[in-house]
Amino acid sequence: MTVLTIAPGDIYDPPDEDAKAFVTYKNYADAFLWIAKDQYPTFTDQATFISAQPGASKARPTDIKPEEIASLLQGAWSTELLMAESLETATNAAIRYANVWSPIQAYYAVFSAGRAYLKAAGSKATSHRSVLNDLTGRLSRRDLALLPWNATANGCPQIDQVTYQNLGTTAGLDISNLTVPRSTETAWGVFAKSLKTTRADQCEEDFSNWIRNEKPKTATGKRRKNVLKADKERIAGKLPSTSIFHLMYRVRIRANYKQTDSFAVGAITPMDSRKFYESQMELTARNLFTFECLVLGIMGRRFLRAALLKLASIKNPPPAIERWKPFGVLPD
Repeated sequence: MTVLTIAPGDIYDPPDEDAKAFVTYKNYADAFLWIAKDQYPTFTDQATFISAQPGASKARPTDIKPEEIASLLQGAWSTELLMAESLETATNAAIRYANVWSPIQAYYAVFSAGRAYLKAAGSKATSHRSVLNDLTGRLSRRDLALLPWNATANGCPQIDQVTYQNLGTTAGLDISNLTVPRSTETAWGVFAKSLKTTRADQCEEDFSNWIRNEKPKTATGKRRKNVLKADKERIAGKLPSTSIFHLMYRVRIRANYKQTDSFAVGAITPMDSRKFYESQMELTARNLFTFECLVLGIMGRRFLRAALLKLASIKNPPPAIERWKPFGVLPD
């Protein structure tokens, strides 16, 4: 068995493209988690910070349906439970193939919990793009100031015009995506890289849509297949800010359709596979807890308790039950 020893800040040069993609996506998740845990070492720290923000406590809209919000939360918790069960029971061989699904499950758990928060706040967003953009906008407001969820990228990477909001001042913007994030500086740098590359993907999609819909022509009247710099700048300028939520959607698409093999065979050792899966679990937990706290601020303790109690009778209860035990929401 090959054992990899990588020091903080080292760049690991993977042996093939699948391994390179695997390391990249693991580094992206680990960078976000490093920053989140540096800001809020425990869930108690995270809850304390969120509850102190003016934007965390909002009046409950009159036209919402609490049962729909509870159902969305329970869907998120059930998906998280499924991930936890797989981690506990999977063999070294199986965990490799579980990693094909772990980013997909992580995304849908967070998407469902995010929709629960948006519904509680009165939002009508339902599509992937509208939900991700709405979540990014809300968590980027000054009345929440929730790092690193409020860190975003804007502009057009294709023409070297990228700006960042709420990015850590120690971020090294020229860092490689293969740098292992094991310090605040490298974590912010790798996270910034993940936002930039995700934004580039979004821009490319919008460029393709523009070419297909607008059918631009050259001066001689021929169909143009490329996008001019001025058009790129204009199209990218209309694109909402890019956040962790767009990154999770991007990785979900890569795992689901574009780079499936990378998630299954990209790991060098079984330990690498398990560590990747654990990072997806932790990424899910940190995001879900953010939305749980925000739903609590709108819907109240009685609502969250009732939603959690519907799953508390399961033999192996969802991790959400364990998250909320210290806060007195559930009975002993």
